[in-house]
Amino acid sequence: MPIISDLLPLRGRSAGTGNHLPSSGAGADRIRTDTLRGIACIGVVLFHVAGNTETAGLRLSDDHWLRLFNAVFADIRMPLFAFLSGYVFLSVTRRTGQEPPWSALRTKARRLLLPMACVGSLFWMMQGGGGPGWPGLLVLPHAHFWFLQAIFLVMSALLLTGFLSGGRHVPAALALGAVCALAWCGVLPRPEVNVFSVIEATYLGLFFCTGFLCAARPEPFTGRAGGHIAGAVALSAAVLAGAGLTFLPEIVPGAVLRPVRLMIGLSGVLGLLALGLRSPLAAKLGRHAYAVFLFHVFFTAGTRETIQAVMPGIPAEAIILPGLVAGLAGPVLLEKGLLRVPVLRMMMLGIRPVSPRTGTRGWVPAAAPRPEGALAFRSDRG
Repeated sequence: MPIISDLLPLRGRSAGTGNHLPSSGAGADRIRTDTLRGIACIGVVLFHVAGNTETAGLRLSDDHWLRLFNAVFADIRMPLFAFLSGYVFLSVTRRTGQEPPWSALRTKARRLLLPMACVGSLFWMMQGGGGPGWPGLLVLPHAHFWFLQAIFLVMSALLLTGFLSGGRHVPAALALGAVCALAWCGVLPRPEVNVFSVIEATYLGLFFCTGFLCAARPEPFTGRAGGHIAGAVALSAAVLAGAGLTFLPEIVPGAVLRPVRLMIGLSGVLGLLALGLRSPLAAKLGRHAYAVFLFHVFFTAGTRETIQAVMPGIPAEAIILPGLVAGLAGPVLLEKGLLRVPVLRMMMLGIRPVSPRTGTRGWVPAAAPRPEGALAFRSDRG
């Protein structure tokens, strides 16, 4: 990847729009990233429909085809979310430049940590407690909300490192990604206590920083035939390696398992990016990715419990598709309602209750604003 300087102009920057995602066209690049967001959403919802153990989700056996399918993509699923988070984070660092990053940190805390606390607490109560308890779940990993804690740590580290290096965020991302990878692999000391999902942050850091670097210096073959071929090869290699770990776990010695998992994740996310996939349906879903990530578990669990109550003894396979559809569509509809109530928009989505850009006033805005970005979603918006 050609890294020369953090000061060189970006290719494909659209002047005056605030959108700094590089591509041959800002619209085309947005469709590609939204498509990948949609794919990431499908992956995480399908994972929670099935459950990760024989006592979770549909309570499928370890050798059930859906559990095995999810296991093959285990090292690509969350790395893809982290990669996209870094990819869209470039515009945040461009705005901060050499200035102190406190405003950006406050914005990210609002967008990530406030929904984590509110939605996470609601999920904890609906589960009947358990886990780290309350208020422990605010600072310890809980359900899928650990990702929000971990990615906030990585974002904060990049902003602070870039600021301390005089606004040179590309070298800062290179250093941070390397440190995270070395810590995850055990070359550098790993945290002993997993406060705020710091251990998971060392895992995700490499993918976040790689996405950031890809946005800063897009590969010259991206979107071309050579890029598509390279992407297909990289993604195929990642899937085959994931299948190898799933069906023949003993082929990889424990001492190198973590580096292998990192390589699978990198190969998978870079392959997906190079393929340049564009799907209007997946892109439309991807535009609601934050809501899907936050709320899908309520809809997958609710659908499962409702169907099993109405039709006792129904095969688990018959619930997979309804659970997937509910887990994807339900959060999108819920988001539309939350956007119309400022206090809920703030608490559940982290969006400011009053936006001077949309002229929102009172409890019902004249037109519901589009969701602001967070994690793998549009970080170029407040």
